[in-house]
Amino acid sequence: CRDGELPADQYQELVLRGALTETDPSAVQRTLGQAWTATVRYLPADARASATENFERGLARLLRDAEAGSDTQLTVVRQLATAARSDAAAELLAAWLAGEEVPPGLTVDTDLRWHLVTALARLGRADESAIEAELAADNTITGRQHAAAARAARPTAEAKAEAWRAAVEDPQVPNETQRSICLAFQQPGQEEVLRPYTNSFFEVAEAISAGRDGWPERGTARRDNVLDYLFPTDATRELVSRVEHWMSTTELAPAVRRSISESQDDLLRSLNAQAAFTAGAESPADETGSPAEESGDAPAEAERAEPNQVAEDDWPTTEQPIVRD
Repeated sequence: CRDGELPADQYQELVLRGALTETDPSAVQRTLGQAWTATVRYLPADARASATENFERGLARLLRDAEAGSDTQLTVVRQLATAARSDAAAELLAAWLAGEEVPPGLTVDTDLRWHLVTALARLGRADESAIEAELAADNTITGRQHAAAARAARPTAEAKAEAWRAAVEDPQVPNETQRSICLAFQQPGQEEVLRPYTNSFFEVAEAISAGRDGWPERGTARRDNVLDYLFPTDATRELVSRVEHWMSTTELAPAVRRSISESQDDLLRSLNAQAAFTAGAESPADETGSPAEESGDAPAEAERAEPNQVAEDDWPTTEQPIVRD
């Protein structure tokens, strides 16, 4: 999928169909995470909304079928919170946070509560008062890290400005908190509010490279957090060109240049996968069949993946609890 050999939407369908046949919960977690990455990075912008909806609904179906109280159930719940975009999904997350409509066997512990709060914050449904209320119940070092991440995930210009200030400009922010902020800063679906930070990233990368603005005293971990997690991720040809021009006209330390080059490779990989999807969608079948069928590379009809459609009645809402069939 990441190499453009399998369109991202087909990869997503395969994962949703086979996830519960895997007995290793860590493998389920890894595979669902890869399918989410494919959905938000390896599809063109105009195809992501429908694919995200399909993934969200597919996860809802997996949750119905997952064994109550299992690690796999928890993995699906967490991935559903990460992928949630619709009003129905947001309402469901809020209900779980309130202790309502919780799937049988699921324990909504402190860590899962923070995951739900952060997901709701990303959607603009958990404001500062909600984050503060959760922090009051978990006023620990870890709780403060989670709260910082939830604030950084919010989709407003004000939230991003404060998160950037804390991650880049304030050396008093603890290292792990700074890392949490950097990890939560860039969220799929927030491209417009994040776009102004491309130039800001170039500026801070130059400062890190040149050893300005106190960066030598802040340590390697803080510098790496900025370079690795604040690099812009919305893959477009325009961004790739901007990065190439900036790298060709800017003197950068070897470590900084290496980090940027690796991130640039990720952008190019995303664009190649998107192009593969577009090419597949635009390839018409002629009278003898599709190009793949002509070459003998097409799977048998019985093996071909169908879209993972979930009926409206299958989507759980706060009025319709998730229960196992």
